[in-house]
Amino acid sequence: MENQNKSPQEKTAKVRGFKLANRVHFIKMRWLASLISGAVILTGVVLFIARGGFKLGIDFQGGTRVEVNIHSDNVNIEQIRELFIGNNIDSSVNTVGDPLKQHYLITVTDLSKKMEINPTNITQKLIAHYGVSNIELLGSEEIGPKVAENTGSRLFSLLLFVSLLILLYVALRFDFLYGAGAVLALFHDLLIMGSFALVMDMPIDSTIIAAFLTILGYSINDTIVVFDRIRENHKINPDEEYEMVMDRSITQSMSRTLITSLTTLFVAISIAVWGGRVLSNFGIMLVVGIVSGTYSSVFVASPVTFMLRKLIVKKQGSDKKAKKSEA
Repeated sequence: MENQNKSPQEKTAKVRGFKLANRVHFIKMRWLASLISGAVILTGVVLFIARGGFKLGIDFQGGTRVEVNIHSDNVNIEQIRELFIGNNIDSSVNTVGDPLKQHYLITVTDLSKKMEINPTNITQKLIAHYGVSNIELLGSEEIGPKVAENTGSRLFSLLLFVSLLILLYVALRFDFLYGAGAVLALFHDLLIMGSFALVMDMPIDSTIIAAFLTILGYSINDTIVVFDRIRENHKINPDEEYEMVMDRSITQSMSRTLITSLTTLFVAISIAVWGGRVLSNFGIMLVVGIVSGTYSSVFVASPVTFMLRKLIVKKQGSDKKAKKSEA
């Protein structure tokens, strides 16, 4: 009986064993959230300028990748690197899986030495140093600069096209202000992921772009759930202050947001840890993107929509006053 007499603002929203106040002041936290996001993105911008751009994988730069097992007691990763440095070949050498298994991935993107960096010549240099019986070639890949350039332009065009489609979809389903908030949140997520890649010196390849596209879909889904709740609550209480409607709607959506994010996060962590060489970076970027997407649906998309709406309402009020004064 006592519960029935409470106003909507006094009731509480339960989140799987936890209690949240019916209205957490998420919109008021937008300035703090802006500082946090700004600091991360600024770090990425500084690193981007200092390094002259992203570190590109062979998908976008061209080059050769060779995967080998070296069956020798005297081999180590530094020794292999020194071997290629001694031949004036700029290379990246990484272990794959357990270092004790002596499984190595050698990537060369020095296109000025095109004749020297094909898979056969790289393998021959290893054979000359370790002996033919100790080298087991597991696989190789060679990508020309023109193919890499075309791949890069197509994938980045795809990112832009997907972003425009999302803006159109949200604008049609809600209105343009919601669409602008959603797309800015998506760009925020891409900038956060890009900044993380720069901090970790992670090469941008097709798997990283796939992670970007995956997070675009994941993040917009999370944002639309929040926007749906805002629209429903605004219809029920059209006279309620819009900031209060947004705060209450985000709070009510928090249960679904947290459960979905945590479930997906566990899967992404599994891919990052056990996905192997091909999927490891993909999984890591998914983890970063899921955290960023959950954060942006609450602290970027809704606050941006709120501020845009506030500006329009203020402008409309100024126009009405101007018309009255003219009359």
